[in-house]
Amino acid sequence: MTGFGLIALAIGAVGTALLGMATTTDVAATAQDDAAGQAAKLNEQLDMMSTGSGGGTAGRAAEKIRLLTDYADDLSTVFSRAFEIRFSGMKSLDSIAKSFRDIAKATEDARQEIRSLTADINSLTADRALQEYFLTVAEAYGDTLKAQEIRANLGQIDADLAEKSKQLQKAQDKTNKSLTGNTDAAIENRSEILDLVQSYQEHIKTLAASGLKEDELRAKNAQLKEDFIAQAKQLGYNTDELGVYTVAFDDVAKAIDAVPRNVDIEFNGDPILTAIEEFAAKANEALGGIGGAGGGSGIAPTGFDFSALDTPAKKATDTAGSDWWNDMWAGWNGMWGDITKNWGDFWNDAGKNWALQKHSSRSGTFLHSLQDLV
Repeated sequence: MTGFGLIALAIGAVGTALLGMATTTDVAATAQDDAAGQAAKLNEQLDMMSTGSGGGTAGRAAEKIRLLTDYADDLSTVFSRAFEIRFSGMKSLDSIAKSFRDIAKATEDARQEIRSLTADINSLTADRALQEYFLTVAEAYGDTLKAQEIRANLGQIDADLAEKSKQLQKAQDKTNKSLTGNTDAAIENRSEILDLVQSYQEHIKTLAASGLKEDELRAKNAQLKEDFIAQAKQLGYNTDELGVYTVAFDDVAKAIDAVPRNVDIEFNGDPILTAIEEFAAKANEALGGIGGAGGGSGIAPTGFDFSALDTPAKKATDTAGSDWWNDMWAGWNGMWGDITKNWGDFWNDAGKNWALQKHSSRSGTFLHSLQDLV
């Protein structure tokens, strides 16, 4: 090959290399342009989603889903609260009465057991005396077989007497209402009294949650303290020993005096309207105001008009709270008075003493208010 041929061949090789480099550069540039385009498109889509424009997914996600179960839960919250206002005081008072009744019934059962065991012991004692007489006769006649049989009978009678005497002691302990000492009976008695005192405190809490004002709570607490002492004395508890536990009622009185009421929704005379108003206030507090149009929530339906609670029907009940409570107290005090005056009749005919007090349902006011809400 000549010198010119070598030069031409070298120039061709360099040209081919340069052409290849150009092609590679073009491909890389094209790929870079495509990546930049995709990134710009993605940023555009993210912007649309964040602003909710164009029907983006984020716009739909921002809307909280409200289910039928949410609606049912809201209904349950309202009518359960209304039920609590109407009947929780009665239920807690019934619980107290039932505790007294259970103690009285247990005491009466123990007394009945004592009578039965005493009769059994007397019968066994008489049988033992008779068997001892027969034994002396058998021994006098030298009847050793009969004497052996009688001694076996006496042994069984002695075993029965020992068991009956043990049962009698336990039954007598059940009737002992002492609150001092470390006997099983004293420990059980203290437990029963403490449970009763806690039931009374729970009753006061229930009345407060149902809307009773401070002065009424103080008066009711003082009345319940007197009732507690009277009922406990009637069951056989010692008045001096009860003093250790009645201070719990004084604690309640001090708490009523010291703890500020500071509530925003007062009982207005109608339990269901009070419950609805409480629900509305809580929902508004949770959502920062949900009365207007907007996205749904898990707490209350969109567009629920809470201002509709401020209706003539609702205003008419604002001054009815005292009358409602007076009616309720008349029923409860009537029941409690019957128990205090005649405990024996209460045990014999509990149904009469615990007949439910009929109260006005105020259904017209309630339905009218619900129509305003709709």
